[in-house]
Amino acid sequence: MKFDPLIALKDQFQNYQRILIQKRGHLVLDYTNPHPNIGLKMEAIKLGMQAAARISPGISRSAMNRDDNLWNVRSITKSVLSLLVGIALDNKVISGLDERLLELIPDVIQQYPDKKEITLGMLLNMTSGLPEMDKLPMMIPLVTSKNWLAHILSIPLQAQPGEKYIYSTGASHVAACILQRAIGFDLDKYVLDKLFSKMVISSYSWEKDPQGIPFGGANLFLRPEDMLKLGQLVMQEGVYQSRQIISEKWIHTSTCSGRMTETQGYKYCLGWWRIGGPLALGNTLTACGFGGQRIYIRPEHEMITVVISRPSFYKKTSDLDQVMLNQVIPYYENS
Repeated sequence: MKFDPLIALKDQFQNYQRILIQKRGHLVLDYTNPHPNIGLKMEAIKLGMQAAARISPGISRSAMNRDDNLWNVRSITKSVLSLLVGIALDNKVISGLDERLLELIPDVIQQYPDKKEITLGMLLNMTSGLPEMDKLPMMIPLVTSKNWLAHILSIPLQAQPGEKYIYSTGASHVAACILQRAIGFDLDKYVLDKLFSKMVISSYSWEKDPQGIPFGGANLFLRPEDMLKLGQLVMQEGVYQSRQIISEKWIHTSTCSGRMTETQGYKYCLGWWRIGGPLALGNTLTACGFGGQRIYIRPEHEMITVVISRPSFYKKTSDLDQVMLNQVIPYYENS
């Protein structure tokens, strides 16, 4: 029987919604799964969150997956934030990754002296020592608090700054707060002026905290077609349609040196992932979001793959990476 990559994908990761593959600048696949399966537990939670929208819009926005034609890319937001930090460094808005919170937000950090030695680089590569905040018991108090930055900084460190890798969405939001303060105006406008408008990305939404700062770790909504454009930008080392938008130096800095994580096969860079052995063949640069949101970048084949999925509790996203990187993507690379 002839191998069908879409059947393999559906067999191993039933809750994917849509897959797009671009090869050498041409779209070679755009397929929508008509019956994504997220399981009864997740369906019940989704209905509960829709009901919660009438009481607390913050909780609802954090949980909802779609907004008209836009898709919540979840933690791929961290990869976009990394691009914005690179632009700020290129334009000397920020002097370097070694800047500490003591220098970056001195008026705020004096209330949290244990956090003063955290650097911008530590926030981006998840070595700040701030705790993991992605599970609901930690996330709900964050998104319902009156000041997200203060809430994050008030939580005790889980490790000393720079000591170990701890994946923390809270760390990414601290980085977003720093970036907005450094540029002197809304980060939402900055992403449009410095990145999206130059890539003809006009349709997007980005959830903000009560102070009006976009959530640095999640809840950026994009069109899947525009996720392909971001992959193209990074694959071409900061160039989009013959225009250098981000320096080649920052693309290399933010994507090439990954730290080992607690999961075999996954290394974390500065907002980007490297996925390889023993999980998958090769070493694939990836932007990852909760529940199966992905941008896979394979420069050696000039190929970018976008997957959007309906988050579920019954399926691990490592299953998605395994089938995509070992079966689906190689099939289209060799076809």
